[in-house]
Amino acid sequence: MSTLPWPAFASLTSFVGAVYTLRLMWAHRDRPGAQYWGGFIIAIAVWTSSYGVALLEFDPLNRELLEAGIYLGKNFCAPMILGFALAYTGREEYAYSRLMKANLLFWLVASGVYATNPIHGLVWTGYQINPVLGVATVTYSREPLLYAFYAIAYIQIGLAFALLFENLSRYGSLYRTQIFTVVGGVLIPWLTSMAWLFEIGPVSQLNLTPMAFTFTVIATTYALFRADMFEVAPPIVREKAIEEISDPFLAVDTAGNLVDFNPAAEAVVSDIDGRLGTPISDILPELADCLDESDPGETELSLSVDGADRQFDLNTSVFRGRRDEIRGRQIILRDITALKNRERDLKRREKELKRQNQRLDQFASIVSHDLRNPLGTAKTYVDFAEETGDEEDFDAIRTSLDRMDSMIEKMLTMAGAETTVDDRAQIDLESLARDAWQTTQTQGGELEVSLDDSAVVAGDRELLRNVFENLFRNAVDHNDSPVTIRVGQLNSSTAGFYIEDDGSGIPESQADDIFDHGHTTNENGTGLGLAIVREFVTAHGWEITATEGSDGGARFEIYTMARQE
Repeated sequence: MSTLPWPAFASLTSFVGAVYTLRLMWAHRDRPGAQYWGGFIIAIAVWTSSYGVALLEFDPLNRELLEAGIYLGKNFCAPMILGFALAYTGREEYAYSRLMKANLLFWLVASGVYATNPIHGLVWTGYQINPVLGVATVTYSREPLLYAFYAIAYIQIGLAFALLFENLSRYGSLYRTQIFTVVGGVLIPWLTSMAWLFEIGPVSQLNLTPMAFTFTVIATTYALFRADMFEVAPPIVREKAIEEISDPFLAVDTAGNLVDFNPAAEAVVSDIDGRLGTPISDILPELADCLDESDPGETELSLSVDGADRQFDLNTSVFRGRRDEIRGRQIILRDITALKNRERDLKRREKELKRQNQRLDQFASIVSHDLRNPLGTAKTYVDFAEETGDEEDFDAIRTSLDRMDSMIEKMLTMAGAETTVDDRAQIDLESLARDAWQTTQTQGGELEVSLDDSAVVAGDRELLRNVFENLFRNAVDHNDSPVTIRVGQLNSSTAGFYIEDDGSGIPESQADDIFDHGHTTNENGTGLGLAIVREFVTAHGWEITATEGSDGGARFEIYTMARQE
């Protein structure tokens, strides 16, 4: 090999490198663009091997025959580069289309035209050996058809470059290394080919393109092992995106710039198609904190979509190169607004169910508490009736029973919902107070009513009667006999009425708790009476307070309108 002229040696070295590169590419043969790039390397191998041998052949006939192999390799470089660019940039439907097959057939025919040129002379004429630098270079007159073939080849290579650079502008830094490596590996031989075609250089008859393919081989090797050329090809990223799924998908490069998205993302981000290459933090600022993390995984975030707040489950993951370095991130946004709404509805229903259960428990307590009074009254009059047989006693029993029936009906209505009073009637407070006194066990008590004719309120008579009964019974049960209970109107500036007694009053330490369920100072009490009173008063939209009476006893003030502070 030491006596081998360097042009031939360099050309055959490119051939050896091409064969080695083919061996390396075999593992990537199923990747997008790999088949076409492999075809390009085969074309290089044919070209460089044929040219390396031809440089050593000084016989004009044999030299011209070897020209057929040279041009067979030459002719298929351009279509293979174009096919690679189409497939690598995600345009596989064009890479394997009928048009591309017709293109390959065209170059096969062109190779036949080159091979038969000694017969027709359509490509070149005046073929002769011109020894230079110890090798057999040739000179001939180039015919227009030769320039036409080269023009078509250069156009196809230029189109391939355009596709690759368009991909670069779309994906930013994600594929910068791969694309510049590929373009560089093709550009250098391309330039040397143009220099030979237009006879530029000190030794214009020596075609340096086969030697320049050494750069292509080196570039390909680098792209495979350092730039993950076929590991993160754009079509593979598109496959990971699963473009047809309904969830929005976004891909960003290591600089955080948007490089890809699926159609579903357009419904979430307005004008996203015109924002490729824009930092994702400018497009969706809500994502900035998530992407700052090394491996954020799943999280939730709120985004405004068409003026409405929507909840998304954010899933981010990184895709890595061969050496485990991060090459970019993929983001999937799953709309969970409906799920969150259902969760809120479920929590609300659970809360409502809990509240209803509490109210049912409360209702049972109220029934057991408030039915005792009319039941006790009925029992008393039953005893009287047994002794006297007086019709009035039986009337009193019927009244108590009717009272119990009315209470049960009212409380059953209350048990299923919040206690509110919608149907109101005009109620005379004096008449109501005296009726309540008659159906309350108030032995040892005396009622004083000081209400004028204007003491009329709009409310539910049954609930208000229950209020009076509970307050009367509370006064009797918590004080020694005799106890006087007064019912009167609040001052002229305040709408409402009061019920007070002259008993021992409310201990200061218990003043804030007396309306709570279960609170009682009576060992035999239930702690429900005053809680019921507050609930029924509140149901009217009124307010009740407890304070000290005029004689030191307990005083309950019920405000039927908002108080003036």
